[in-house]
Amino acid sequence: SKDGTLIATADDKGLVRIWTAAVAVAGDDAAPAAFEKPTREINIGMLVSRLAWRNDKLQLAVACADGTIRIINPADGGITGPIGAHDGAISGLVFSPNNQQIYTSGADGFVRRWPTTIPAALTFEGLAKPAKAVALHPNGSLIAVAGEAGSVKILKRADGVVAHTLEGLSGTIAAIAFNRTGNQLATGGTEKIVRVFDVTSGKVVHEAPAAESPIS
Repeated sequence: SKDGTLIATADDKGLVRIWTAAVAVAGDDAAPAAFEKPTREINIGMLVSRLAWRNDKLQLAVACADGTIRIINPADGGITGPIGAHDGAISGLVFSPNNQQIYTSGADGFVRRWPTTIPAALTFEGLAKPAKAVALHPNGSLIAVAGEAGSVKILKRADGVVAHTLEGLSGTIAAIAFNRTGNQLATGGTEKIVRVFDVTSGKVVHEAPAAESPIS
């Protein structure tokens, strides 16, 4: 969770576990504190591809391999859903800063917005090809979506209109992230190069030396 007090895990059989984060023992030679048993176990029943905590940790979003999402209430283990989010696997899952929406990207090339009070939804056109990652601007005004063949677009959250299509990328882009102020966007993927773009102009402002392995 955002405050570091809860950890969520999931496996290929759909078992979601919520843990209270262990507190490390002070001292350089001290062993890490052991985890107790999970505080809650919820069986979704199918492979889980993504997890995302709401910023206030009152909900845990779960994306499944069949393209559906579910919302877990950590307090009682209650599940809302499933909701059919995408035609194919979900590749990105994130809550908005105000906790009112969930954004997903999928192999169908779409980015979709879901109010946390499911089931109403707003769909954005994505890349017309499999999407690999999604990121949300810190103030919630923009959405970045990444995919194959160097495809990265920055969309306006209000109406889904494309603000920028980033140039100079190749290969599959598997990782994207806005910086804390939201004026820059970093990308990485199979090309093994991290690039930083100016969000206002859509132009690259920094390119790191190639890494030893793909960036995911």
